[in-house]
Amino acid sequence: MSTNLPDQSVIVSIVIPCYNHGQYIQEALDSIDAQKINYPIEIIIVDDGSTDDGTLQKLEELKKLNYTVIHQTNGGPGKARNTGIEKATGQYILPLDDDNKIHPNYI
Repeated sequence: MSTNLPDQSVIVSIVIPCYNHGQYIQEALDSIDAQKINYPIEIIIVDDGSTDDGTLQKLEELKKLNYTVIHQTNGGPGKARNTGIEKATGQYILPLDDDNKIHPNYI
């Protein structure tokens, strides 16, 4: 999902590497939604070769909700972060692990 509007540049790109943590990723996304953000952001989720059905199903659901989901073979969280950063268009990058949450005033 992205609050990016066609005529506005993305300010913050949030990059979330994900590997078999489908049960946690919604909490991370909810913590982003709780932010009081009044500028365009983008959320990029990089699937690092997840193998469990629950995670793969969750990522498919997120795609249908217009989240950017990139699939790659497993290379570790650093590679997944770098893949997301390469695709990011924001002025600033916020890496967020799939099993973490951010404080409501963090961004």
